Amino acid sequence: RSLGWINCDRFYRDNAPRADYIVNLGDTAANYYSLLVFEQLKSMIPGMISGNLVIFPNIPLGLKAKVISVGIRDGKPVAAMENVTVSRKQLEGLKFEETSVPAFKEQVAVLDR
Repeated sequence: RSLGWINCDRFYRDNAPRADYIVNLGDTAANYYSLLVFEQLKSMIPGMISGNLVIFPNIPLGLKAKVISVGIRDGKPVAAMENVTVSRKQLEGLKFEETSVPAFKEQVAVLDR
């Protein structure tokens, strides 16, 4: 809604141990748009797609974040959001729920507060 969020280049000079954070959507990842959101940093990065996986490369381990994924499933818009801690363990089982544009905007608006 206003300026204040940054693109996530903050980690380039961070020497913390890193890993590719991987999310298995259980469906063709190209059908979704997925982000890893760092609320405390006011930053987010999009994931790279590989089959059913979304890969967030070279992320410092231990960071608190939120995975947000939105797409179309069975012809209906769906979204999933889950709080996570970045680790080497693959995230599976995101709970996608049917949504609408107004409902999704309301869900993500809380990130801007």
